Amino acid sequence: MQLASLSIRSTPLLLNWRSPRGEQEIEQPRANMQIKQEAAIVEIRQPLGELQIDSNEARENIDMRGPLRRTSDNAEYGYNKVMEAIEQAGIEGDQLRAFERGGNAIADIAFENSIMFSGEGVVAAGSLIGDGIEIRYEAKPVEINITPRGTKIETTIQPPVHKYTPAKVDAYVKQWNRLDIEVVGLNVNVAR
Repeated sequence: MQLASLSIRSTPLLLNWRSPRGEQEIEQPRANMQIKQEAAIVEIRQPLGELQIDSNEARENIDMRGPLRRTSDNAEYGYNKVMEAIEQAGIEGDQLRAFERGGNAIADIAFENSIMFSGEGVVAAGSLIGDGIEIRYEAKPVEINITPRGTKIETTIQPPVHKYTPAKVDAYVKQWNRLDIEVVGLNVNVAR
């Protein structure tokens, strides 16, 4: 007599899933900035100077020179003054060209032209007709007032742009679970 036996086979359940990554994009637009610099206020005041002309000696000498000598003296004086003016224009041009490297060339030139540049305030001595006229000019100091104005800075910050695509999980059954039961060896011989 052979007894029955059971054969049991089980197959597990297999699950699979796919999960692509989520996508995230963050973009920060540039901020807008506006800078406004208001022009400074510059006030320059030149008080009146004091001019003195003494022509006593010239009156005595006027009859001693003829017209040719007077014309020659005036021409020489005019030529010298033109050369001095050309030299001064060149110096001022160099000062203005160096403005980019710092300094205050405009105020320096204004000071030099204000007559205070010469130590005692004497601008001219002598005369257009030669010796005999004494011209004395005493300058008052130049007053330069600079009032700086403010700087305005306006900043507009842009919000960030955020794009997000979440991850998605796809699950599926790759293999279903199964249970197989089989009866093996069911042979029973019974003699009577």
